[in-house]
Amino acid sequence: MSAAPSIQPKFLPNRQDVGVVAVGFSGGQPKPGVDAAPMALIEAGLIKELEGDLDLKVAFDGQVHNYSEMLPSEDPDYRGMKRPKFVSAVTKEVSNQVYNYAKDGKLVLTLGGDHSIAMGTISGTAKAMRERLGREIAVIWVDAHADINTPETSDSGNIHGMPVSFLTGLAKEDREDCFGWLKSEHMLSTKKLVYIGLRDIDRGEKKILREHGIKAFSMHDVDRHGIGKVMDMALAWIGSDTPIHLSFDIDALDPMWAPSTGTAVRGGLTLREGDFIAECVAETGSLIALDLVEVNPSLDEVGASDTIRAGNSIIRCALGDTLFIGITMLSTTQLSRIHQLPSSVRQIITRNSNCTTIPLNSTRQLSHAATRPRLGAFAAVRVPQQQRSITIKQLDTGRDDRERVVILGSGWAGFTVARQLDAKKYQTVVVSPRSYFAFTPLLASTAVGTLEFRTALEPVRSRRTKVEFVQGWADDVDFKNKTLTVEQAVDDPTQGLALTQDRHAGESQEERASHKQSDVEKGKTFDLTYDKLIVTVGCYSQTFGTPGVREHAFFLKDVGDARKIRNRLLACFEAAALPTTPEEMKKQLLNFAVVGGGPTGIEFSAELHDLINEDMARIYPELIKYHKITVYDVAEKVLPMFDEKLARYAMDKFNREGIDIKTKHHVEELSVGSPFERSNLESEKDFRLFTLKIKEEGELGVGMCVWSTGLMQNPFVHQALSNVRAVPDNLRLIESAGDPSFAKDVAWKVKKDDRSGSIITDDRLRLKVVPQGKNDKHVAAVIDDVFVLGDCGIIEGTRYPATAQVASQKGLWLAKRLNKRDLDKAGFKFKDLGTLAYIGNWDALFQGGKWGRLQGYIAWAIWRGAYLTRTVSWRNKILVPVYWAVNWLFGRDISRF
Repeated sequence: MSAAPSIQPKFLPNRQDVGVVAVGFSGGQPKPGVDAAPMALIEAGLIKELEGDLDLKVAFDGQVHNYSEMLPSEDPDYRGMKRPKFVSAVTKEVSNQVYNYAKDGKLVLTLGGDHSIAMGTISGTAKAMRERLGREIAVIWVDAHADINTPETSDSGNIHGMPVSFLTGLAKEDREDCFGWLKSEHMLSTKKLVYIGLRDIDRGEKKILREHGIKAFSMHDVDRHGIGKVMDMALAWIGSDTPIHLSFDIDALDPMWAPSTGTAVRGGLTLREGDFIAECVAETGSLIALDLVEVNPSLDEVGASDTIRAGNSIIRCALGDTLFIGITMLSTTQLSRIHQLPSSVRQIITRNSNCTTIPLNSTRQLSHAATRPRLGAFAAVRVPQQQRSITIKQLDTGRDDRERVVILGSGWAGFTVARQLDAKKYQTVVVSPRSYFAFTPLLASTAVGTLEFRTALEPVRSRRTKVEFVQGWADDVDFKNKTLTVEQAVDDPTQGLALTQDRHAGESQEERASHKQSDVEKGKTFDLTYDKLIVTVGCYSQTFGTPGVREHAFFLKDVGDARKIRNRLLACFEAAALPTTPEEMKKQLLNFAVVGGGPTGIEFSAELHDLINEDMARIYPELIKYHKITVYDVAEKVLPMFDEKLARYAMDKFNREGIDIKTKHHVEELSVGSPFERSNLESEKDFRLFTLKIKEEGELGVGMCVWSTGLMQNPFVHQALSNVRAVPDNLRLIESAGDPSFAKDVAWKVKKDDRSGSIITDDRLRLKVVPQGKNDKHVAAVIDDVFVLGDCGIIEGTRYPATAQVASQKGLWLAKRLNKRDLDKAGFKFKDLGTLAYIGNWDALFQGGKWGRLQGYIAWAIWRGAYLTRTVSWRNKILVPVYWAVNWLFGRDISRF
């Protein structure tokens, strides 16, 4: 066993000095047994391993403190809290014990005990760090539960569910014997608190987390992003210059790995993921304290040893243990992947053609005996080398003599250009808040389960391309110095969802400026240079400022939107199927409103109708009589891009199928609650209904409102792409009535379309600029190396529709011209290949192209064939028809997950 690696501590004088506090206390909850955990951990060899294997200097008084001498003669419930005086006295004493170690510069390890003791451990380290270094601490709380109930929100009164509320000051008490001893020097800021592993949260706790903006990663986030990315986001949120107290509840692990705990919840972390969290924190050098709590050896005699081993493993990882000897070239993420493999696989690991044999550290086998199910007895694993730049310096190093093309956005235009550019000539860097391309025509199908969500995704990163990717928002552009300002978007909560307003809406200019400066200092904002810039940022969803729409409507512009719609749709049917649901509420739950009669709204209505009639009618036959689908539009007809005959065909078909189309109707508001019980919203379980206010009809209750009323301009276009602050060297006059030398002395602005606000380009897709404050229509210029494609840009003198077809054709044209370096050849010309729309039950519309005008089954076959051929990867070219066939044969999967 190797000693702890030489990670340099940032806030401790010597990483080897560890103070241990053993707290045998179970008074914060009703189940006995957790008081025996510290002794069980110690008897399993923990202290000896820390001193022997990890070469740590352990200060430990040899006692497991049960604090029985502090048990008061009377301890009645107070504010609903059980045993408040006893828990208060014990946590105060624990705080003093931890403080004494922490003020001397020792890393403090506390063995619990139930999680109420964290009031003592965290308050002790917080006070010590304020006194010793003048710093606030951060807490990473790894737990299945949030433990942030206040006495008023707690249903049980058990204080082990309340420590965070007292530590953050959300719960306050003046009585000294009931946590009044907690003063400002003991407190923790909610901005320095991060949860990981949550999956059992009370309703009151959800409200607290939401209202106070507390960073929390649930098991859904772990499953979605992977534990590596979750830890990256968690540590980025805390910052690299903050002492970290890691408070680890063993019930964060799934019961498969830690069965002997009093509050086990299935669906938790694997042991490997728990170890990985501890390793990541250890590698920061910022760890100052660690709690390991809620091990209960008395509950499961068989599982107790597994749970104790799991606890010891987490402690060792946090204190610097490593599974492999001398492998400093591997990142924590790579080690995570290696740890997940069975021992037979881990014997030899090779990278590309250069193989490195990594011997297993056999003495760690006890802690990692069972971390994952066995995957098979392979003799070796080859990890393919993928060139992925992770710093600006590495990007610059890998650039060689190529031009750097930075593409803003990963939509139809941006993704097409990125895939088509010649990697021998250009270093392609995509900057986007989402790491994938969404195949938007298939979103309606994924929303109802006809296809799975990943069939509508194509990753920007791929083993088959050499495209670099930066997950971030473009914040500003300096055309003179060819520099882009980027704000990281790894932990952006809007990722995967339609955007309806500026992400900084509500901030004053002073607040935004302050936040920008803070982001720069924290490394969340950085600069990226370019040789050529391609702007493909797209547009936002238009709400026309209709009250309640942005907050309560469902959109269909990204995969996250489709997931929300699918979950809501199935929830409406499940709620309506409950035996306690009144008939009137069933009607409202199954009343689905679609606002917008364009292709998105019509296709979703058709897909929804297919789902209900083909699958829901068989599963919920008693509910079908209640369902209703209504399409609202302010125009006189739906599908305005089709001619009158085809639009009328669609409307007639919808009427026959029972889908109401109401044109010339105006939505005035969307609000939470039923229109019949607006005065008593609490009576509606989980606020499952919405009220849609229609100017022509009044108020009606709906279970879901899907909003698809067009596009609004991206705020980035307005904010960052308006004035040209300094004249770039590559600005070239294309229209001038006088001496061209005047261009350097003129203040320029980006030319915008008066109606849509889109950026105007020339027919080579170059950004066009005009003098500020002048109305001379005969003076204009382009910036040679800046191009604008997609929905955010239009070619001057044209009115091409804002469709995927136009965007992808522009992307192909530009990539081809850049690869051949012949941009001065003939400009872009759009070739209309036709417009398609699915209207349900194997029926579609087609207009344009060489086919003219079609409807019915033939148009449906063209619709499916067109989208199948347009899918990018062979993976999806295979999966899409497979899912079509499987769902046709066996029906859609309607399970909620």
